[in-house]
Formats: sequence, structure tokens, C-alpha cells
Amino acid sequence: MEAMRRAEKVLRETNEERVRLAREAYDTGLTMNAIAEALGVSHVAVSNWIRAAKQDASSHER
Repeated sequence: MEAMRRAEKVLRETNEERVRLAREAYDTGLTMNAIAEALGVSHVAVSNWIRAAKQDASSHER
């Protein structure tokens, strides 16, 4: 059971890192397709991450 919890934590941290990298890459001008290819995910996943980041940023501005 403990091994499962550790594995879930590693996977969650890995995904959070990929999201962070995708957001940074997008901010520097890379296309969503290029980011998706580099991270080994779909362009839809990258699009969802970027959209969520924009919504999060706009909610913090209020």
C-alpha cells in the first residue's frame, strides 16, 4: 500500500512538472503542437493546461 502511495505521488509531481514546463514553453512562444511533441502528450492536453492557466491567472486578477 505504501508503495502505491509513493508511486501516485511521483506521478502527480511528474505531471505537475510537465504542466509547468508546458506553460513556460507557451509563454516563450512555442506552439502547442511543438510543446505536445516535446512532452510526449497530446496537443489537446497542452491546450487544456494553457486554458486552465489563463483562467487561473484571470481569477487571481479580480
